[in-house]
Amino acid sequence: MPTITNPVTMRFRKIVTSGLSKNVIRFATAASFGHRVSVDVKVSQLAGIFSWSRAANTSVPKSVLNSKSTLTTLIKNLLTTTYTDKDANVNGLDFSSSVLTAMQNATPSGAVRAVKGTGSANDLVMAYVLFRCFGKTDYSEISQIYNLADAYNMVVDSDLADAIGNSMDTNPTEVESFLQEQLKYDTSRYISGNTLPNGMFDSNSATGENQGFTGDMVWVEGDIIEIPVRLVFTAPVSVANTSDDVVYSSGAKSETNVIEGEAANWTDAVAPAAANVLAFRLQLSVVL
Repeated sequence: MPTITNPVTMRFRKIVTSGLSKNVIRFATAASFGHRVSVDVKVSQLAGIFSWSRAANTSVPKSVLNSKSTLTTLIKNLLTTTYTDKDANVNGLDFSSSVLTAMQNATPSGAVRAVKGTGSANDLVMAYVLFRCFGKTDYSEISQIYNLADAYNMVVDSDLADAIGNSMDTNPTEVESFLQEQLKYDTSRYISGNTLPNGMFDSNSATGENQGFTGDMVWVEGDIIEIPVRLVFTAPVSVANTSDDVVYSSGAKSETNVIEGEAANWTDAVAPAAANVLAFRLQLSVVL
């Protein structure tokens, strides 16, 4: 073959046109799913709930959910602990438990929570409703608000825990990514000396192997399992912010709807309006 000295670009000048699929593209960044609301979970509490498994005749291990019921119970208990809002706005939305506790202590009846001193997932709803109605969660005139009880019992801890457990159980490929992320960024947690756990990888997959292996997931302090959550308002939220004198003299509305709410017959098969959604990212933050 002769030596090439002068490469040539040859152009096919007939334009090729081809249509794309009619897929609706709607990208969303992580931030669009709301604040990162963190609760602490101990390594010992996660033991046995997840494991890694490599099936026979496969070369890659995957993480699996071993017990949906144990996970659901754990989530239910965690929802009653302390929330830390990593994206808190001091003069805006703040899901931190400390904010509701401070307001509870500043209110004669302690009426910010249905049961004084007892947190729940409903704290997140109360924090959000206060923000939507008054522009900030840490509302200094909290003791002047009537009917705080209207925002009690908006979400039941066990129902939310069940929803999270069911979602993880029915989306195993998402759970598989837990181990993939661990091995991608921190393989060393599974290495003892220079040895990986027995059977984690099949070195003979080309010739086949009739035995699978399983083992414990390894969690270290600082690990995070992040779960995007959307709570949908199915009834309106309003605030009466105009005095009767002004209403009668000007004809102004005495109440303002800050959340319209979905229709009474709404089901989770229908995408809710963004304005009717309380979105946050529940982070299970691993501690020793």
